[in-house]
Amino acid sequence: MNFPELTVDFKDTCNMLFIAHMPQILGTAVDLRLFDALAAEPMGTERLARELGTDSDMTLSLLEILREGGYLAERAGDYSLNPVAREFFVSSSPAFQGRVLTAMANMSGLLGNAREIMTQGGPAHDDKLWANEEMMETMLQGGRGGKIQSAAAFIASLPEFSSMRRMCDIAGSFGYFSMGILDRHPEMSAVVCDLPEVAEAAGSYIEKAGYEGRLEARGVDLASGGDFGEGYDLVFVSNYLYEWSLDHRLVDFLKRVRSALTPGGVFVSRHMTLDVRGEDLKSQLIMEYMTRLGGYPTHAISEARLTEALTEAGFCDFTVRKPEDGSYDNTLDIAARVAP
Repeated sequence: MNFPELTVDFKDTCNMLFIAHMPQILGTAVDLRLFDALAAEPMGTERLARELGTDSDMTLSLLEILREGGYLAERAGDYSLNPVAREFFVSSSPAFQGRVLTAMANMSGLLGNAREIMTQGGPAHDDKLWANEEMMETMLQGGRGGKIQSAAAFIASLPEFSSMRRMCDIAGSFGYFSMGILDRHPEMSAVVCDLPEVAEAAGSYIEKAGYEGRLEARGVDLASGGDFGEGYDLVFVSNYLYEWSLDHRLVDFLKRVRSALTPGGVFVSRHMTLDVRGEDLKSQLIMEYMTRLGGYPTHAISEARLTEALTEAGFCDFTVRKPEDGSYDNTLDIAARVAP
């Protein structure tokens, strides 16, 4: 038998193949309510296995993975939660991300069909998928994990913020970003525009969250030229402009936004970008690949592309927060003012 003379080592790639299973491992721990069990007090393996109704040896293996991953600490055989696990994986936490883990696992299913999709084509994207209750709950949960707080902090830092009174949240589902912004400005009201199916479902969410009277859901078919109103001091979009980004429609859409703003009004976009480095860039490139497999044209817009389109549409005086400056989810935040 002839064995090849190797010129590189396979170890890093092999480790990566195993680490790729971490989302499923975290999902299993969440489903078992392992993090919930450890939330009250540290436990040893045997006691935790009894609490969960699991095999103790398998439980120990799972605990050790979570410890090495930085989610648990171990002392004298007892395991306790580290801050990330307590914040994001305990079901009673306001920032619980269990649904997000499930959604990411479902998205990774695209990769299992990647060859077929790339050679034979896949389904076209359907915006109505965002209208179901489960997806709305998942988006809210993901937003509460840091996206909403990040966007609201950026907008609140703008010098115009204190004088704003009326905002429009375009393609904003049931307005969870609007809620975060309204919390920082008691005198502001908001209109969230999305597909009629989404707007109809949004009413109960808005009422339940306590924003009735300050936040209105309006059904608008934006792709067909639907009107989202005018007289806004702030127009906000999050991860929506990719719908318009592959042709000249982006400038046309931004011109519609400009006409909806008052003199001195501000447009704010938060959008995923590939203008990042290292592990962040790897994550974004994988997200972009999965986005295209799922039938969407792109999920990333560069700063140069967006500022060029904004300038052509009649905006100026940009405030930019790059991902490395503290925005969440590798997001580029841009505020643009109406040009005089």
